[in-house]
Formats: sequence, C-alpha cells, structure tokens
Amino acid sequence: MNRHPRYLLALAALAALPWAPMSAQVIDQGVFSIRRDGTEIGREEFTIRSGRGPDGKTAGTTISAVTRYPALDPTTTITTVLERSASGFFTVFQVEYQGPDLSEQYLGAQDRGRITIHRFSAEAREARQFPGGAAAYVMMDSVYALHQVLADLATTEGAVVTVYLARDGTRQRITATRLGDQRVQLGGDVVATMLLDSARRIMTIEFPGTSITAVRLND
Repeated sequence: MNRHPRYLLALAALAALPWAPMSAQVIDQGVFSIRRDGTEIGREEFTIRSGRGPDGKTAGTTISAVTRYPALDPTTTITTVLERSASGFFTVFQVEYQGPDLSEQYLGAQDRGRITIHRFSAEAREARQFPGGAAAYVMMDSVYALHQVLADLATTEGAVVTVYLARDGTRQRITATRLGDQRVQLGGDVVATMLLDSARRIMTIEFPGTSITAVRLND
C-alpha cells in the first residue's frame, strides 16, 4: 500500500519515542502506579529532560512517557512525548497508541497561534485545528506525567489552561491553583489534587470523581 509522505514522516518520528539525545539533562524520572479504588490497573514510566527537538539542543523541556494497561501483561500501551519551549509554550506533541484492536498515531504542533492535530491509522488520515496560545496544550487521556505541565503553570490566583485531548479533540478548561509549595488543586473540567515534593515533582495525583490515583513509586 502506498502511504502519504506525511504518514511516513510521522512513523519515523514516532519510532524514536520516548528516547531523547544522550546530551539532554534529566530533570526528573520515575514510575507512577495507576490505581482505581486502591487496586493497580496500570503503570507509567516517564522522563522529563531539558532541551527539545531532534538533537535535544533547542531550549525547552521534553516530557516522555510509556503508559501500560494493565501493569502486567499489558494489552494497551501509550507512548507519549510533549515538547515545551523555554517559556513553557507547547510546541510539539506525539503519541503512539497500541490497543487490543487499534493502532494509531497522533502528531500535534502549535504554530502562529493555531494548534493542529494529525491522526494516522491504517484506515485513515485526518487533521483538526484548534485555537492555540500560551496556555493551550495537547494532552492524552490516561497519561499522568503530562500533569507536570499543570503543576508548573499553577498560580496562587489560579491559572486557566486549555487542554485538547489528542484522540477526540475534546476541549477541557482546567484551573490550576497552587495551595502552598507542595499542593496543586485542579478545577473546572478536571478535578484533582496533586501533591508535590520540595523540588515540585509530582508525588501523587488524586481524581476523586473517578477513584483514580497515580502514585509515584520509590525512586
């Protein structure tokens, strides 16, 4: 089957996930245990590095994660990369989703105030556009390391962040409020509490409405 050059470019980019150049400095890395009502349903390995772009030399940060459901003998694997500029501005988002009956990829980018999300699968290719901005991001449902963005953006007054979910384009308006140095409360379309350590790394995320908790395992 002949494939569109953009599709091949997407596959080439996604083949490198979640690795980053060795020259990039690791800011944080760890593993989240994802639990529902206290029972583990998945695990997520993640890394946050300085730098972005193919060579890691462009100023900014890169969050990469591999999320598996269930934790043992997973049937679904989500591989994710989010790049931010030095000012925290979202630039590139990449996802490879492998489920029991579905394989698809997403590429998101922001340019000139517009966010474009491309979806690639064996059956179809499509693109959608959304309003961008300094407080607009593309994220992936059920990937928890990406919440570091909300922890970084949180303010004592409450920072309003617009999030577009890659798979269906759902728009979420989330208010991230800093309650002291080690607690962030999320409100709006997502309600959660994030507990941080003294370096502002996420230790725990609790979603009371869904009984989901992401807990960092011992480093």
